[in-house]
Amino acid sequence: MHRWTRWMPAAGFLVFAAVAGASDFYEGQMRAGEQALAAGRAAESIDALRVASFGLLEKPALLSECLASLAVAQSRTHRAAEADATLQRFRAVQALFPAQTSLSAASADVRTAFEAFARQRIPGFALGNASDRQARREGSGSR
Repeated sequence: MHRWTRWMPAAGFLVFAAVAGASDFYEGQMRAGEQALAAGRAAESIDALRVASFGLLEKPALLSECLASLAVAQSRTHRAAEADATLQRFRAVQALFPAQTSLSAASADVRTAFEAFARQRIPGFALGNASDRQARREGSGSR
């Protein structure tokens, strides 16, 4: 049993390195998908963004950015049902982590296209954190 204690730190490091490497992989997939989308290759971007969205579950800010890009790509390729499902995933992340779904790091093109798409599907849709949405509702007189 004493031999195992010498190897435990090394095993822990390997697990950490594997998790960190997986995170880098998913972030790389997200960036590749975003680049393809920005270059006008929406259909090509979908697979990379879909893969990335499953690996970013523990990073809500990146996940929301990824889901917004994925919804835009799906919308641009006329995959309405898939885009609607992705929008619902975004809304679930938004409900759980409202302060981290503002899409502040997303490109202006993706943010604008996503907001337009979301407002078509959900009247009154708004990005930003929960307190921003509450302030807008109170300012408009609806509660």
